[in-house]
Amino acid sequence: MLTVPSLDNIVKSLLLKRFGSKAGTKGQSLHTQPLKSLEKIAYPGQHAARMGIIVNVYIQNALGNLLTLLQDKSPNMDLAIQCVRDIFAMSNKSLDQTARCGSLHHLIRQRAAMADTGLNEFNDIKTHVLELPLTHDGVFGGGLEKKLKERQELNKQLSDLLPEVDK
Repeated sequence: MLTVPSLDNIVKSLLLKRFGSKAGTKGQSLHTQPLKSLEKIAYPGQHAARMGIIVNVYIQNALGNLLTLLQDKSPNMDLAIQCVRDIFAMSNKSLDQTARCGSLHHLIRQRAAMADTGLNEFNDIKTHVLELPLTHDGVFGGGLEKKLKERQELNKQLSDLLPEVDK
């Protein structure tokens, strides 16, 4: 129930029908580059979510064991302390998986926004956008406006320095 599936055979056959034999050469993955990169980010995100669920199930089990242990007439305090330490370690792992899942979802939104806005076509901006830190400043972060202004200034300086050439 908690396995993370790859693309199913129906998707592969539809890709082969739409893009031809070159779409099926790399196994079960999407064909167009923006969507292929989204899929490569989404798959580890699914794994992180799966691991987070599994760790939370273990935490629930450990909490039930701790409750049973503490309800005894003479509880073993050393065992209870070790159980609390284990629960704390598992909760840290759960937070790690949740944070990983959230950051991967942020990257997916960032890649989708780049593909839809056309920013992935500008090679000098694309690398900077992908390296922007994950902050609360929106999908692209606060650094995108600065990079776009730097690019505009550079293009303006180049157009001033270089003579106009007919295409």
